[in-house]
Amino acid sequence: RLELREVGLGSGGYYEVEVKNTEGGVRRGMRVEVIGALEFVLQPVGGKVTEGGAIRMNAVAESGGGKVSYEWRRNGEIIAGASGSSLELLDVNEAQGGEYRVIARSVVGGRVVETQSAGAVVMVTYAPRVLKGPEDAVVVEGKQLRLAVDARGSGRLEYRWYRDGVLLENASGPVFEMLEVERTAQ
Repeated sequence: RLELREVGLGSGGYYEVEVKNTEGGVRRGMRVEVIGALEFVLQPVGGKVTEGGAIRMNAVAESGGGKVSYEWRRNGEIIAGASGSSLELLDVNEAQGGEYRVIARSVVGGRVVETQSAGAVVMVTYAPRVLKGPEDAVVVEGKQLRLAVDARGSGRLEYRWYRDGVLLENASGPVFEMLEVERTAQ
């Protein structure tokens, strides 16, 4: 077994192995061609982007040979039309979050070589939005009032309930309950 570490362009050539015993021997040869490496000199960088915003990722690969082509992927899936060294996402939505990588290809020494970039994670943040509720209610005096809201947003959501524009103390969750509704003066 022959092991060459850190193979350089000068390591190519015709290699032979000879195997012998008391009965005789055999010799086999093989040609080893060393082609230039294709390496990323600039890795893509992801980040946080607010829904509706934009993010640009750049990657540069260099080879010892020809032109480099690029193919961008999100979560392993090819992104149609994304074939440059930069990928710009405009008017970003939640579905565009994920891990982005780029495959670089080049023809070196008559052979196609490729390499994959490190992953760049894009996290899409968005303002709170109400999915359901709260809804208008009619409650009999002395009975319980229960109002609820179903909301989604990035990070931890904070809730504040108001009555006629005045902040209600101790009302800080997605559900507001008043155990006994009192009569209001008319």
